[in-house]
Amino acid sequence: YYNFDMVGSRNAGYFINNISSAAAAPMKAYWDTLNLRPEENVEGQGRSDDYSFQQAGIPTSGYAAGASDTKTSAQAAKWGGQAGASYDSCYHSACDTTSNIDATVLNRSADGVAYTIWKTAVSDTPTPGDDFSVSVAPASGTVQKGATGTATVSTTTTGGSAQNVALTATGAPNGVSVSFSPASVQSGSTSTATISVSASAVAGTYPITIVGTGTAVHNTTYTLTVGGGGPNNCSAPAWDPSSIYLNGSQVSWTDHNWRAKWWTQGEEPGTTGQWGVWVDLGAC
Repeated sequence: YYNFDMVGSRNAGYFINNISSAAAAPMKAYWDTLNLRPEENVEGQGRSDDYSFQQAGIPTSGYAAGASDTKTSAQAAKWGGQAGASYDSCYHSACDTTSNIDATVLNRSADGVAYTIWKTAVSDTPTPGDDFSVSVAPASGTVQKGATGTATVSTTTTGGSAQNVALTATGAPNGVSVSFSPASVQSGSTSTATISVSASAVAGTYPITIVGTGTAVHNTTYTLTVGGGGPNNCSAPAWDPSSIYLNGSQVSWTDHNWRAKWWTQGEEPGTTGQWGVWVDLGAC
């Protein structure tokens, strides 16, 4: 409990209730920065509003600038003002109006109050909340049509205590599904992501977002390349001598991708020469 009583006296002193207590520490620390050298509030002991709380065992402190007691010569030398006079000559008198206030001591008291509340209510090193991160390894991979691939999803506790993290995936193209085993983990654990690519999936490269949901939401990206199902992971289907290919059709053969320039059947890519039906699109 903090008591702020008589904090604007005209012939002010700088006093703190229970000055050596832990409750008084931030109050004294602030006034020490102003070199005020505060003293124990002897005058207010047993009579200020905080006394009943103190009697109940509740830690108390507070600022005071003095009331009817007399300022000593040593105090006047330290703080200024008039020695031999009371700190507040109008204490409990008719002249104790708003004009009977010393703005300097009031300002120093108010600033110290604000500092004390901040230091008491807000920690300089707040306890971090529960949090986590998520990552995937490998971060990319190629899966052929009709096949599956796997990746390891790792979670790490980055703040507070471990927590349950539910795993999902977004951004997978048509014909591609992603499942997790297990589907939720305690942060600090891993899960296996299985990427299943159907025969109907379109060859290409796709970013898939792996999402971890706990007290917060974090994600990481897995880059999936869907292969065409051809030999050696070429992106186009393997050439078939019995198939008919039209202008623009693509096939894979001898570790290269090829594109047909016109209707063809049974003409093996790579054997028709530069003026033949097949255009070499490069190695794959």
